[in-house]
Amino acid sequence: MGRVYAEGWRAGYRGLIPEDFLSSLTAEGCAPRQEAISADGCLVAEADGVLCGLIAFGPARDGGPHSEIYALYVLPAAWRQGIGGQLLRSAMDVLAGRYDGVCLWTLAGNARARAFYERMGLRHVGMRTIAIAGQTLEEAGYQGALPMEDRS
Repeated sequence: MGRVYAEGWRAGYRGLIPEDFLSSLTAEGCAPRQEAISADGCLVAEADGVLCGLIAFGPARDGGPHSEIYALYVLPAAWRQGIGGQLLRSAMDVLAGRYDGVCLWTLAGNARARAFYERMGLRHVGMRTIAIAGQTLEEAGYQGALPMEDRS
């Protein structure tokens, strides 16, 4: 799982987050600790016996009645093969009936991810600032209803 996180960050955030920070990411350093994985779930995708994607989700960190997608990463070599969409739909199936809706945050400059979330039927609802690697960055928030309507 750490490899998926690290490679996903390096490829997905190149040009958005300082390169020295991205190049310092390792699979070991990015491997989620058990206490960081929500009771609601983490799903993984495999291709040819190799873990190539993951999605982590659970209750919204803002305390609202909705759920939150904490992370969705796919190895760059497996991009554009439908894996991210399958993971998101599967997570929505798990969350349906437990929550009123779903939210997530992505870097505002991550046009590829934002277009994906919009294709999947999530709507842009606002912006916030966060700090990563000593840099202040904008994040775009998205929300959707459960079950989610797939527009891909």
